[in-house]
Amino acid sequence: MASLRRGCTHLWLDRLCIMQTSKDDKRWQIKEMYRMYQSCSVCVVLAGGLQYMVSLEEETAWIHRGWTLQEALAPPIIEVLFAWKLHSGQAVAATGVGNSERLEEVVPNQSAVASLSLLLKTCTTGVMSFVRDGQSKPLMVEAKMFSAYPMQHTYNDIPFWRPTRKLFSPNVAALCIAMDNDMDEDTKLYAIWKSALMRTSSRPVDMVFSVMGLFGVTLDPIDFRKDDRLSATIALARAILEKGGRATWLGASFKLPPCKQLPTFSMFPRTQVAGKALFKEREVSEMMDNEYHYSGALVPFPQGSMDEDGFFTFTAKAVRVVVSTGSEVPSTSPCPSILKAKDDSLWRVCDAGDSQNTEGAAFAVLLGWFNAYVPNVTPAHDADNIRAMLVIEHTPGKFHVRSYVFLSMKCRPWVTGWEERSFCVGPRTPSNTKVEPEEELVEVTSPPDLELQGSAPNFPERSRPTLMDTVARQARWAVPQHTLEKH
Repeated sequence: MASLRRGCTHLWLDRLCIMQTSKDDKRWQIKEMYRMYQSCSVCVVLAGGLQYMVSLEEETAWIHRGWTLQEALAPPIIEVLFAWKLHSGQAVAATGVGNSERLEEVVPNQSAVASLSLLLKTCTTGVMSFVRDGQSKPLMVEAKMFSAYPMQHTYNDIPFWRPTRKLFSPNVAALCIAMDNDMDEDTKLYAIWKSALMRTSSRPVDMVFSVMGLFGVTLDPIDFRKDDRLSATIALARAILEKGGRATWLGASFKLPPCKQLPTFSMFPRTQVAGKALFKEREVSEMMDNEYHYSGALVPFPQGSMDEDGFFTFTAKAVRVVVSTGSEVPSTSPCPSILKAKDDSLWRVCDAGDSQNTEGAAFAVLLGWFNAYVPNVTPAHDADNIRAMLVIEHTPGKFHVRSYVFLSMKCRPWVTGWEERSFCVGPRTPSNTKVEPEEELVEVTSPPDLELQGSAPNFPERSRPTLMDTVARQARWAVPQHTLEKH
């Protein structure tokens, strides 16, 4: 019914239309899958699978699967079919900003469709404001189909009657950004790298094959072992750079350690069919920031080249730094002399009179400006929006990534004046040296049980509550869909 209302006469189901027993057919399909989705009239997402139609209040694993990223971004139209008994109407994510979209009943008193973009935004805020046709009062419907499970320490207190839930989930926000046509192309590509890092698949190499078409690249699956995500990632990055693309993968996670074998990338999670990526018992999405790169405010991602060993050669604004050995503390001035990296190390900014000897040099390399993501809104508060990559020279002319530095937006004039320098950043370990796979450090499993506490602390007292404060309050008053359907 959902496809017929769009005038479609044929359906494509991966499970039925791909010859699961033929390796040759699978390899061909992997190379053609992006084109298949790009050429369809509409992609209908069944978040709970074919056997069961879920409602908005049921969290699913759809957003955690590697191949669904392509489903969400390649087709011209993407709709979600879900269980629904509240009729047709207009809906919007509960930020109070943005145009409403149509939610259309398919089978009366049974199902409805809405755009994937709308439902992702509502799951980002945890609430969908829905107005039935013929009515004016909105219903505040709880939305967590694509995420928003309770926080690790959640609450069930008076006067609120719903537990605190995790809002602005980075995995949901990253997909929202990647789908947002108001964002520039590199911003969307950055969001794709972030989203892919938080997804899983049965074969590690599929984490590259499932996104290569989104970057305009086609790799041959026969060239890579099923567990060789590293080589496939290098091949994809090289192909992107060779056709003039930018290194939009930089800073995909400022909290995950850099990959030792490919340090311009974050460590790769281990993958499997089910579950979520965890790092040291924490979900990988918790190691991500809910934000996007905005080149218009500062600088774009760099262009350059990458060799077969993963060394990325590029030019960017940078300032030389040295390890701070004294009792100096990080400065909050617009032109700081001491920088604190995310690994808690302290670095003194070198001035023009410092020695020009670059042996064992360290630099803060400017990555750009990053904004927090809230649907349809750009927060204006200073969130240390300027980011730099801390690189250390390990052999003459070659560097590796150690950590990252966050700087206040007040530092914008200062970083704009940094000198342009050339870098070659790659692994410290020679390519012919055996290195224990870093995926061993990262497990994919189900999250631990979450603790329910009796009362919640008050929201921070501010003269002007932030957008996130406002949305968090609204989310705790959201009503489960099944409750609304009973009345």
